[in-house]
Amino acid sequence: MAAASAASTALYFYDYAFGFTFLLALSLIHILLEFPLDALALRQLGAAVQGAARGWHAARTATAAPRSRPASSTVSKRARRSR
Repeated sequence: MAAASAASTALYFYDYAFGFTFLLALSLIHILLEFPLDALALRQLGAAVQGAARGWHAARTATAAPRSRPASSTVSKRARRSR
């Protein structure tokens, strides 16, 4: 890291315009070469989020208990009358 810093400083001392242009091109190449890695990371992140959402939905659906009717429903009134 120190060597890269020293080399970039030496480029600036040699010729400022050349050093600036070279390091700007180097940073642009670095950004362009990272795009495939970013795309891979986004695909993996999307798959993980989708898997978690499916797991959460499946767990919620499987554990959902049927709802009981309230005491004031028609069925419970009929049951009280028949006693």
